[in-house]
Amino acid sequence: MRPDDLTALVVRTVLAKLPELDPRASGPHGGCGQPAGESGFNVARVAALLAGLPNVPGVTVNRYLLVVTADHSHGRARDSRRRG
Repeated sequence: MRPDDLTALVVRTVLAKLPELDPRASGPHGGCGQPAGESGFNVARVAALLAGLPNVPGVTVNRYLLVVTADHSHGRARDSRRRG
């Protein structure tokens, strides 16, 4: 099963079990460990489309973005300590 199909199945199941959830509030969020091959795209957005939610955005974060964000945060904290 493809990652987007599996995620769409989860989104549909959650919405069926919790009908009070509004998927437009934040949309599906997903993670991508290796942004290459068939999972190297916006998995959460494609899953939203496959789940029948064409007007709902999806956000996919990959591990490289997390590393860059952590490095940036660490650098900012180090700089602020230097300034006192």
